[in-house]
Amino acid sequence: MGMTWTEEQKKVIDVRNKNVLVSAAAGSGKTAVLVERILSIVCGDMEGEDPVDVDRLLVVTFTKAAAAEMRERVGLALERRLEADPENEHLQKQQTLIHNAQITTIDSFCQYVIRNYFHQIDLDPSFRIGDEGELKLLKGDVVRELLEDHYAEEDPEEAARFTEFVEAYATGKSDAGLETLILQLYEAAISYPYPKRWLSQCMDAYRDVSPEALEKSSWMEYLLTLAGQTFSDLKEELQEMREFCRTPGGPYMYEDAIRSDLERAETLAQTMTELFYTREPELFLERLTALDGAMNNYSLVLSLEYRGARALLPGDTNAAGYGEIPRALLTADLFKVGHHGQRDGANPELLAAIRPAAVVCCASSDRRYHSADPELLRMIAASGARLYFSDCPPVPEGIPAPPPHRALQIRLDGTTLQSLYFTREGEIVDEKI
Repeated sequence: MGMTWTEEQKKVIDVRNKNVLVSAAAGSGKTAVLVERILSIVCGDMEGEDPVDVDRLLVVTFTKAAAAEMRERVGLALERRLEADPENEHLQKQQTLIHNAQITTIDSFCQYVIRNYFHQIDLDPSFRIGDEGELKLLKGDVVRELLEDHYAEEDPEEAARFTEFVEAYATGKSDAGLETLILQLYEAAISYPYPKRWLSQCMDAYRDVSPEALEKSSWMEYLLTLAGQTFSDLKEELQEMREFCRTPGGPYMYEDAIRSDLERAETLAQTMTELFYTREPELFLERLTALDGAMNNYSLVLSLEYRGARALLPGDTNAAGYGEIPRALLTADLFKVGHHGQRDGANPELLAAIRPAAVVCCASSDRRYHSADPELLRMIAASGARLYFSDCPPVPEGIPAPPPHRALQIRLDGTTLQSLYFTREGEIVDEKI
């Protein structure tokens, strides 16, 4: 007994010379309909339609497993037809051709075409498909060559545009971040039917940069929604933590710290909102700096003590981010200045509370973020602390400091601090602080 098809399924089976999109829930019979459609075409079931050999059809699936299942189903359907009409020579022929039918994945089909017609495209017949690791290395080589070509660009206008791009998106001292960004953009683009058109459409969203257009843009709406949800989730979690601290036997000693975090989260959310609606460039920069500072002040301030010596490691915390930490707990022999030595990394009051013998500034030669700010370095020198810094531009004249170095080791033994650093020239310097 044959299967009974719905009116919609019957239309899909019988339609010819048109593109058809079939969308239905899992288990609704999409594969069965497709098998019946293939069989209908092969047997020429429609009036005035000639039968077609099954190896003249291309059936593409997403996976090899799906292709194997589809081939098996078509073969079984042909067997049932042949049982009903055993003398049909056309069906007998299809049983032999089913093994050569192109029921496969798209990449397997492309490989089949290339292997059979390599002579027409001047391709070495011994070619092979690269594995994922090889393709990743090849993409990396192409991206690096692309960047090198742009670094060597002689056209001043193009060179200036490329420099602006690097300054905006590069991170650290290498191009690794740029390479990753370019590859991510490439992978996103090729997932669309027309990659160049998609890239152009992406740029269209940034061409009208008026504040009004910015507020109404879909991507800004998404960012605001995401940021708002993030702050909402953060405040909800902090409130739950505070309530837990208030339960009988709960960790009440953490309630003040959680309350302080709640206040900071409120400030952060308000600062972000104010930033978005700011029109004046100077005020925008001021509020952006405030937002950056508020986010950095969630860094962990770590105090380590060993054999009577103490080191203070504040991460990206700026001078205003130490909050209610008692000043007595900030005293340290070694201080790693926060925020990579930017202007807000420390102030005279903070340095007076810490009273460090040595200050380490983890800066870099990349001055986009004003690391190792000269004014901050002068402030450190005025405190009497010994200054150490990583690979950054020369310090202001008159400030005693070792030369920029590649690596630094400081030993804490409770009585003296000993530094060992490696200069960019390869010199090893060992000295007491």
